[in-house]
Amino acid sequence: MKRPSELEKDFKFWEITKDLIDQCIDITLNLSQSGHPGGSRSKVHGMLITLLSGAMRWDIRDPTKAFR
Repeated sequence: MKRPSELEKDFKFWEITKDLIDQCIDITLNLSQSGHPGGSRSKVHGMLITLLSGAMRWDIRDPTKAFR
């Protein structure tokens, strides 16, 4: 995992990604007219930080791939 100082240059892109995910959540819930987005939206920051920082090693193309 990289140090925060090494990741800092990417933070602006992570913020844009967070905004896109928030918009997708809003569109999905509004389209189906179901639920309140509070719970889903509150977890976006945590998910992005762990996924994009390398703390959570997960391959979106092959989710069954094991990292050891």
